[in-house]
Amino acid sequence: MDAVILFIMILSIILGIAIVNLCYRLYMKLLNVDFLAYSSKNKIAYIILVSGAIWMLLLKITMRI
Repeated sequence: MDAVILFIMILSIILGIAIVNLCYRLYMKLLNVDFLAYSSKNKIAYIILVSGAIWMLLLKITMRI
């Protein structure tokens, strides 16, 4: 069971990073800019929030089975 939880955590971190980067790219396209100066602290906070939400969602789905 611990291996499943660890796998879900790693998967959620990877998905969280991908989703946040995709959102930043879409935001840059919306603003029509090539470079966006962003705060790395905010980006890390967004990654943690999104990864945590994905992790909780996946844990809730897998624990029902």
